[in-house]
Amino acid sequence: MTAKPLANDHNLQHIHIQIIGYLGRCNHYSDTFLMLCDYLGQTKGTVSKSVDKLQEKGYLEKRADPHDKRKSHLCLTQKGLSIYEKQRAVWSAVGSKMAPEEHTQTLYGLQSVLRQFQKMNKNRSFGTCTSCRHFNPGKNGGVCGLTNETLCAENLNLICAYHDENIGT
Repeated sequence: MTAKPLANDHNLQHIHIQIIGYLGRCNHYSDTFLMLCDYLGQTKGTVSKSVDKLQEKGYLEKRADPHDKRKSHLCLTQKGLSIYEKQRAVWSAVGSKMAPEEHTQTLYGLQSVLRQFQKMNKNRSFGTCTSCRHFNPGKNGGVCGLTNETLCAENLNLICAYHDENIGT
């Protein structure tokens, strides 16, 4: 299975699969419409149409922020999570076909290329906690030095829009 047939199987476009993939991997700071636009590098109009289409098809929903009613969060529904899990399975299958050292080298190489594109285009890095300079590890996860929020272990690998690359990693 590849990303294209996955989109075709569900009458979706590639950008819809990108949105589902992002929302499946991002944290609660990053699941807003504006952060999604930044992540995709697309205009608000383009992303708005895609979000509306996914909402109409039942793949995602907008939820009001409990602390700021002007802001809403984009959340995958069970139907959207099902697509995300299929997408993850494709990437897992690819990774499982590689020798461990090849997998590690490929991962580092792709991360390096991505960082260079982000720097060249002055984009946010959208990384995970463990590679962020604000991350302070702890025994059950850690603490975000930017927000002082306690981070449980399962949230450490979620994409964050406030990521600031840890140069030492």
